[in-house]
Amino acid sequence: MNSAQTTRAVRGELQRLVQTGAYASALSLGQGLLIQCPMNNPASENEMCELQVGILDLIGQALVGLGDYHRAINYFSQAEQLLTRKAHPDALRRGVVRASPGAYTPTSTPSSGTRGSGNSSAATIAAWLETEEAGKVFEICFSICKAYLKLRNERQALVAVERIPDKKRTPQVHLCIAQLYQHLGSTRAATQSYKLAWTANPFALEAAHGLVELGVSVEEIFDMTEGA
Repeated sequence: MNSAQTTRAVRGELQRLVQTGAYASALSLGQGLLIQCPMNNPASENEMCELQVGILDLIGQALVGLGDYHRAINYFSQAEQLLTRKAHPDALRRGVVRASPGAYTPTSTPSSGTRGSGNSSAATIAAWLETEEAGKVFEICFSICKAYLKLRNERQALVAVERIPDKKRTPQVHLCIAQLYQHLGSTRAATQSYKLAWTANPFALEAAHGLVELGVSVEEIFDMTEGA
């Protein structure tokens, strides 16, 4: 069994510890596992990157279970950076880009290149958004959002969850965004997000309740899911 296979097997045990609520043991195992997970073999770099991301994510989950949300955010952020660095080789050369609603922003802006490189970069990012790696990034962004919510930092929670593109937002994500907008006083944006959550899942009664609170008529709410 090679190093990657061994690490993968132990990561399975780490996942089971998290799932069973043995968070302190999971934290110790995960941190030790990171030390044994070097990326010095180019032939296995992709595999080891995937393993490291999984370990960082599980450590973050363990820290959430222990109530250590600040450290959890740090580990989740490291996992996201590993994935975006792999997707965008020129990244991390400049400062962090501020995320905008509905459009995924890489961790950093790629460096400038020849004419037309912007279009090429945009096409590369668009293709990457459809990959499993991108899906994992968005999952991690939501984990960061929920950790910030535990810290009652709604603005940072919104920044984290807004990094998920509109087309990749689940009803749960739409509902979370709507509640954050409502709490922060952005009524119009909250209404739109509640509508997206409600039309995507007519059983999301929290979305219907939020729309009623924001003054949307019951008739309009039911019209949005007619035939569902």
